[in-house]
Amino acid sequence: ETVLRITETDEKYMDAESNFRHSEIDENYRPVAHGAGMQRVNVNGVSINFVTLHLWPHAYSYYAKFVTKNTKDPQSIGGNAQRLAEISYICGHTINSKDYKGEKNWLMLGDFNCRSRIDNWYYKLPEDSPMLSSHDYILENTVYKDVIALKHQGEFFSTRTWVKDAGGNLPPRYDFVYASPAMFEKVKSAIVLKDDKWLGSMPYSGLSNFYNPSDHWPVLVDFEL
Repeated sequence: ETVLRITETDEKYMDAESNFRHSEIDENYRPVAHGAGMQRVNVNGVSINFVTLHLWPHAYSYYAKFVTKNTKDPQSIGGNAQRLAEISYICGHTINSKDYKGEKNWLMLGDFNCRSRIDNWYYKLPEDSPMLSSHDYILENTVYKDVIALKHQGEFFSTRTWVKDAGGNLPPRYDFVYASPAMFEKVKSAIVLKDDKWLGSMPYSGLSNFYNPSDHWPVLVDFEL
């Protein structure tokens, strides 16, 4: 069941045909640009809320892309401010919303396009790096637990197959599965899939941006209800 579709955060910028009027955006406006969703699945009488997302991928902010066209954003501050605004809005309308008070079974997953402080022993970014802000929000303001990190303490698993961002030359872990305490207790295994027996093989297309099977590795988590 689709419970909630999270898209633009302010409908006043939409015209009658639901097109976004970029020219009228305030420079501090940061919508949930790529959208997010909340789905509810019933498994053997157990109701589970899934929050799926894809946070803003760029170093510059939404406003910089569509209005000022200024993409020279030192230290990726604008892009990370965008992601922080998105994740706080998504959490505020799902797991932290009074509308769902008392619901215990939550999963939030997707491509977060940013690095977590939990992995900073590996990245060695400055402690005040804006690249850590979005996951800081989750860890400090929600009950969510980072499944991969907690099931593999002291280990690091990249989930992106290439490196080209402001975080350095180490392949990052950008794809996360977060679980509420009740769901975390039900985790039986959690892995990042990089084995060909899972992924199979795709013929090279000749395109310079071709990835097999993607530019992100999949994450598999098994639960026992």
